[in-house]
Amino acid sequence: EAGSETQQDYLRRFGLLDTVSLEIPEVGSPIIPTQWRKASTMTVAYGHGIAITPLQLTSAVGAVANGGLLHQPTLLKQTDPSAISTKRVISEETSARMRDLMRLVVLQGSGKKADSEFYRVGGKTGTADKQQNGTYNRRARISSFAGVFPIEDPKYAILAMIDEPVG
Repeated sequence: EAGSETQQDYLRRFGLLDTVSLEIPEVGSPIIPTQWRKASTMTVAYGHGIAITPLQLTSAVGAVANGGLLHQPTLLKQTDPSAISTKRVISEETSARMRDLMRLVVLQGSGKKADSEFYRVGGKTGTADKQQNGTYNRRARISSFAGVFPIEDPKYAILAMIDEPVG
């Protein structure tokens, strides 16, 4: 309903359509549709037709939870937080609502095992069908949990992924 341009704008704002600038050359690039058709708009919303790097996902989740600021990823320890490049991608109000939802995922949803007695964690679980021979294999999946803590004022964002989990 939002339309292709709005969807692409949000993905671009969160850094999901471009290669991340990092201090090393070994950085993966996202795989995105070469031609953005109506089908792309519909399927990208649930993860088909696009592939991003773990660093991109972790950065985006951090921005969703930290008040709406996307921080430039770095491998270098930063002693001056003001030296880190940031840009606003969503409002503080939207970020606060998303933190509430992320906390509910851990308290009542699919992320219950991420709950901790030491930190109030929030997050989002995900399941991706793996691509094989140009199609999605519904029997080969990657499961993930992207989380932030402490949820009231996130300082850390994490991503845990399991390739082809077995229950």
